[in-house]
Amino acid sequence: MKKISSNLYDRMQQYTQEKGGSILLFAWSVAESIAWFILPDFLLFTMGFLLLPGHQKQRFRLWVIRWAIIAAIGSLCGTGLMIGLCKIFPAEVEGVLFQLPFTLPWMMLKITDLAEQHGLSAILIQPYSGIPVKIWTYTAISQGLWSVTVYLFLVTLTRLVRMGLVICLGKFLHDGLRKLAPSITANVIRPYWLGWLILYTLVFLAGLYGISAPPH
Repeated sequence: MKKISSNLYDRMQQYTQEKGGSILLFAWSVAESIAWFILPDFLLFTMGFLLLPGHQKQRFRLWVIRWAIIAAIGSLCGTGLMIGLCKIFPAEVEGVLFQLPFTLPWMMLKITDLAEQHGLSAILIQPYSGIPVKIWTYTAISQGLWSVTVYLFLVTLTRLVRMGLVICLGKFLHDGLRKLAPSITANVIRPYWLGWLILYTLVFLAGLYGISAPPH
């Protein structure tokens, strides 16, 4: 099991910094903006965590900028496609949307309330609201809350910032662990990577379940 985990760790570390990793990130971001229920943050955090130790600060910044932009462009494309679907097939989109995991009708009411309270600036809350961007998009289009162009620009910009922060969080966590225990990657993380990955997935999904629960 340790050998499998170590090989998986090495392969993932290499893959995230190859072209395939960028393609996966882009596709994931497109899909999440339309139907996929796991945020690109799941992948972004992992990519940041797996960045090779010893990266110079300047090179690290380039990875953060590169990955955040790729994810944001994917989100932009997915959100643009979602807008088109909402305009052409509104009933069909609504019928499918609320059958997806972690998407509930109360979220539309919350977005409407935020729009009434904060106007255009409500869009800036999206990445931190706990409500999937596809619900924001459907609500914005179906209720005509904001200009399509303005909505698309602001939601992409704010998600770009959050995505960059998530990558940094993953990197800083790993760096912090290595400062506390220099051998932690070789002795604890790498040989048990599969188990840690499963645990991380379960915790992430539990978090999504928790934030999607209706407010009391």
